Amino acid sequence: MACLGILGEARRANEAFNHLTLDLAQQVSELQGLCLLRPGDDPKERARTATALDRLAARLLDSEEELIALEAQVQRDLAFADEAKALTASLRSHERKAAQLCPKVIAPASPPRPEGSGSRDDASAAATEDSPPDLSHLEEAGGALDSAPTEADHVPRVGCPTEAELELVPRYMRGRLALAKLQAAVDAVQRALEVKATTLALPRHKQSVAVREKVLSWCGQECDEAAGDQFVTIEDIAEQKEVDMNTLKSALQVLRFTNHLRLINSGGVARYCVPSEAA
Repeated sequence: MACLGILGEARRANEAFNHLTLDLAQQVSELQGLCLLRPGDDPKERARTATALDRLAARLLDSEEELIALEAQVQRDLAFADEAKALTASLRSHERKAAQLCPKVIAPASPPRPEGSGSRDDASAAATEDSPPDLSHLEEAGGALDSAPTEADHVPRVGCPTEAELELVPRYMRGRLALAKLQAAVDAVQRALEVKATTLALPRHKQSVAVREKVLSWCGQECDEAAGDQFVTIEDIAEQKEVDMNTLKSALQVLRFTNHLRLINSGGVARYCVPSEAA
């Protein structure tokens, strides 16, 4: 709620600043018109007026640059709010799935054997002691997760926009993002895709507890819209620690705008995958 309140204040500040900029531009136009209506003024006075107008125009340009920066900040805050809501929904989904799995993986207690049972029951008990325990209920609960491939599938390549493509991206979207930082973000996305594919290809008996939890989390992110596509979330990319979060958010917007990445937002999870025509 605090995040949404901050975003509301940012929107109101943006609207007020935009109104102020437009009002200032109108005043500059009116002043220029008044100066043209005074042909009999002293040349020195007209020169001083022109200098003042130039300074006022420079202030207007500075105000416009501040407006662009403020709009970019608002966009970043909105993206952060969307990610926070997606993470909250994902955590709730995992909690529900964990509650459903717990009764399945806990073995039911065997009922007590009545006194005076025959020798057949004793022989059956002895055979049970010598035979391995029945873990079919565990295999049933985790069987859906054993279908991971034995080797990593082909990982699609993430393309990087050219300098010309970057110039076509709106200024409020790319901010001050340079091509070098954009390439670093592309490398981080590619690395996240490769790490995920390699991890999913690990056999179950080679997965540690942490890796198994990661695989369970990825399985919970699957959806019909992303069927057949390899995707990563912004958290997967941030784990590579190759770019800071602000640069990564701007880069993801640019990559989506240039059609180098596709966003699949379903079930409160934002998934980034390579479009089939770009793979």
